[in-house]
Amino acid sequence: SAMGENKNKSEDEVEIEILRSEQEYFLVLTSLYKSFHLPLERAVGTKEQLMKRDNVNKLFGGLDSIRDLVEGLVQQMKERGGGPVLVDLFTRSSWGVKNYSRYIAGFPDALHHLRRKLHDHPQFLKFVQGVEEQSGFKLEDMLERPVHRVEEYVDMLRKLVASTPLSHPDRVQRFEALDCAERLSEEVLESAKSVAQDRELEMLQMRFGGSLEIKSTALVDRFLVKSGELTKICRKNDKVFSFFLFSDMLVYAEGPVSAGPENRLRLHRAIGMDEIASFKHTDAQRDGKFGILVHTTQKSFVVYTDSADERNAWLVAYTTAREKSRIAAPIEGVDVAPVWKPDNSVDSCMLCNRKFKMLRRKVCLLPILTSLLDQSGKEST
Repeated sequence: SAMGENKNKSEDEVEIEILRSEQEYFLVLTSLYKSFHLPLERAVGTKEQLMKRDNVNKLFGGLDSIRDLVEGLVQQMKERGGGPVLVDLFTRSSWGVKNYSRYIAGFPDALHHLRRKLHDHPQFLKFVQGVEEQSGFKLEDMLERPVHRVEEYVDMLRKLVASTPLSHPDRVQRFEALDCAERLSEEVLESAKSVAQDRELEMLQMRFGGSLEIKSTALVDRFLVKSGELTKICRKNDKVFSFFLFSDMLVYAEGPVSAGPENRLRLHRAIGMDEIASFKHTDAQRDGKFGILVHTTQKSFVVYTDSADERNAWLVAYTTAREKSRIAAPIEGVDVAPVWKPDNSVDSCMLCNRKFKMLRRKVCLLPILTSLLDQSGKEST
């Protein structure tokens, strides 16, 4: 009946679904091992070697333990039922949960390692493409399977709890299992964010080429906070640049914000957080746009957004980046450069007050000369 269809699944139906799902999952893990892991491992030390042993371990590390765990779970589920075994996994098997937790934590690095190998080693790429064509499975998707499995466990435990009568002796334990699985799924979300950020940085690195080091082992914590097009006041005409606010620097460049690797970005300036004194609202409007004043030690300037909401979003993003960077800001009003202004709006240097003439450039050398003299004095003492 229609009324019966709207009811939660019965406990027996959920038990059967859990078992079938775990069996299918085990087949995927087995296929991953036989199709990719085992051939690469067997080739180590031979003429057919495509990866060193430590690289094989980086890529597949932790999967053997998870596959052994799942094989045992399937056998137990056949004997005791899917529900009790799944509940035990999250309430009594700290070893099982730790296996998943370790794999999730290492997954972003494994994925980055895979992509780098596919990009740098044509023979490895050929092997992977051949196996993927034969098996119908993508290696990257299969490596991600244990990460997604945690979410599936959460879903199954929710169904199990919903089908559990109030008087059931294991009701409390099932809620505890669900709580544990949900905490593990939070680790999955963090891992997913890390993977997305890694992809973002890799794409930007390709677009900037060698003009800017985006990815670096020394800067593993760098991530993109916000990006977008902003109108910047320049010497002669206002110009639209693509701005990228990272957790430790502000970059602006020519080229579209979002595009493929073939659309290169031409770097104009990269400003470290240690150079930015302030990034704040300014009441000045320009052609209906909304201003942000950026004070830095080398060059201060004003940029405009198309809306007040977009300006606020940038201000919030800067606050986030500043908090994440934990880098002290220069002292505003002491260590910062004057705000860059168009040629037609000033007639003298804001640093030395000398009048501009036809042959005198508008970039004052006073700060540079002062810095050189200070440095010379320090070296002579």
